[in-house]
Amino acid sequence: MDEFSKKLDQIEKAIESELYHPALALALTIPDVCGKIRYGYKEAKNDQERYTKWYNEYVLAHSVSKWRGNPSEIRNPEFNGRDLWNLRCEYLHAGKANVLYFENVPYGYKFELNIGNIGLIVYSGNNDCGMYSSTIKVYDLCYEIVYGARRFYKEVEKKEVFEDRNIVYKAF
Repeated sequence: MDEFSKKLDQIEKAIESELYHPALALALTIPDVCGKIRYGYKEAKNDQERYTKWYNEYVLAHSVSKWRGNPSEIRNPEFNGRDLWNLRCEYLHAGKANVLYFENVPYGYKFELNIGNIGLIVYSGNNDCGMYSSTIKVYDLCYEIVYGARRFYKEVEKKEVFEDRNIVYKAF
């Protein structure tokens, strides 16, 4: 089994073991890997564009967990690639799930990461303070990213593009 498939398996094992933080952290890197393979540097101008395009095409388009809430309250009806990019940046680089600035503009985005039995996106919209909020079921988000990555992996003929020759795992 190749290292990319092992990463996907490890996300699933982490969720099954209720290790939600490592599962989410690793899952948030998958669109980076796949977006670079799918779009390269010609079809997308930067990492954010590759990431969001890949998520929207391979995860959101096939999502089984759709937004549930009052349609009159939503700013964005679905949790999309840009939203995931914002979560990825804040979660991986700052260890938080609140985006107060986006592209140097006050943004006010709050993510609530849920491990309960509610759906992937419970509420998306502006609250009284003008903050956009999403409640996300970590279990579903991680699994949907894994399923999208497995679909994408099957499409790619040359599997060696998933290899990272700079990382070598050795047992001591």
